[in-house]
Amino acid sequence: PINVALTGTATQSSTIGPNLASLAIDGNTYGLIGGGSVSSTGAELNAWWKVTFNGSYVLSSINVFNRTDTDIGGDSGSLINPFNVVLYDASNASVWQSADNNIVRPATIATLSVPNVAASSMEIQIAGSYLQLAEVQAWSDVATGPIPSDPPQVPEISICAMMAGGLLLMGMMRWRAS
Repeated sequence: PINVALTGTATQSSTIGPNLASLAIDGNTYGLIGGGSVSSTGAELNAWWKVTFNGSYVLSSINVFNRTDTDIGGDSGSLINPFNVVLYDASNASVWQSADNNIVRPATIATLSVPNVAASSMEIQIAGSYLQLAEVQAWSDVATGPIPSDPPQVPEISICAMMAGGLLLMGMMRWRAS
């Protein structure tokens, strides 16, 4: 399998500090917010994070990595709970979702099985605030993705090209005959 999120483009509803959306698809599952590899939205209701893949892929599973540290106020790791995951196709229509997921300590990862759904993007949503993600992985079988939006077109040979080729062939035959 291949993690198709790594080559995608990440966005989020807002950003706090240097905690960019792209940090959740940098390949680093290290979950310390001060460690430079955790994305974070600001304090807002219905915060979201989204990755748009570089094509459409048939997904088999998703891993969501939570932050692993705590802050002065207590267990920051519970901020993600509960969270929803939604997959979208190329027309931005929802094709699959998993609601009310939780990551319970000491675990720092949630693995969601996907029933081989073709998706172009994935969004993680929470009802609370401060959506913070250490890493998000979207797994696809290499043989199944990416799925082109249109079937490949077979080029048609134009009549002019055929005529030019025929004239060239006739000229070569005449030249060899002389």
